[in-house]
Amino acid sequence: MFKRLSFTLLTMLISTFVALAVYADEVFVVVDGHEVIFEGQGASLIDGRTMVPVRGVFEQLGFHVEWLGETQEVELTRSGQRVLIPVGGYFFTLNGTSHALDVPAQLVGGRTLLPIAAVIRAVGYEVDWDGYTRTVIVTTAVFPLTPIPDPDPIPPQSRMGQWDGMTIIGDANFTARTEAAMALIRNYAPDMYTWIVHYVGILRQHSFSGMWYWLDPPEYRIGAGTYMASAMWLAGTIVHDAKHSVQAYHEPETFFDQRSQAWFDAEYEANLYMLAFFRLAGGANHYISHIEAWNRDIRNGIGWWLDGQVDW
Repeated sequence: MFKRLSFTLLTMLISTFVALAVYADEVFVVVDGHEVIFEGQGASLIDGRTMVPVRGVFEQLGFHVEWLGETQEVELTRSGQRVLIPVGGYFFTLNGTSHALDVPAQLVGGRTLLPIAAVIRAVGYEVDWDGYTRTVIVTTAVFPLTPIPDPDPIPPQSRMGQWDGMTIIGDANFTARTEAAMALIRNYAPDMYTWIVHYVGILRQHSFSGMWYWLDPPEYRIGAGTYMASAMWLAGTIVHDAKHSVQAYHEPETFFDQRSQAWFDAEYEANLYMLAFFRLAGGANHYISHIEAWNRDIRNGIGWWLDGQVDW
């Protein structure tokens, strides 16, 4: 009896640890702010490398995906582009030209997984890694990767653009990404857009993110950890911090003590607006889960330290 019970408990413990290990290795993939839902085997960390199923991502990018059993290759085809990815090979070809992979494609759970960054960039898109949310971020819009020299009398490597009276200050990459985020807000949440452009005067590239609501005009300063994420995530943070500017205008005493109940309530409310935007705009499920978890922490009195201590 004792041996049987011990074996049962051991089996349960092993199953639990395996489940936790699998969850710990889970990785999300977002294409232009929309989460990729995989059938069966999903993206995961394998031996410390982020490996992503080919089919789910590239079909969302408009490629036809086919498995070539005889040659053990995955073929991706789209107008003017043909990619061949051999399983086990440290390379792939694009229109006959070979490109290196530092980790070979491999079969896992009946799916072909590979470190997709090299292939994504080869076909003309951007890919980033957000370690905080464990997300591979694919962006199909083409953004300049280097600052564009500008004679305007503003800080070096910056340029200024106008968005319905709001000024965007930063390099070309920052400006393009921020304008894409503002377009999402205007298209999916026009009421939010109206009060954002009223209560935020400047969106400025910065070393970290935060709402400088006491300035005239108020500025939302945005760090790379925020603007290099998806346009959807950036848009959500603009909604969140713009709501803080509204709150500060009407109830300035709220922000004097970031451990006060009033501040908890303000942060909770700003998060509710961020959640509402994600639901209106079809934001990724794990974005929504992340903010919902944050609000639970706030209600439990343990969320005060998050804002201002880590970039978005």
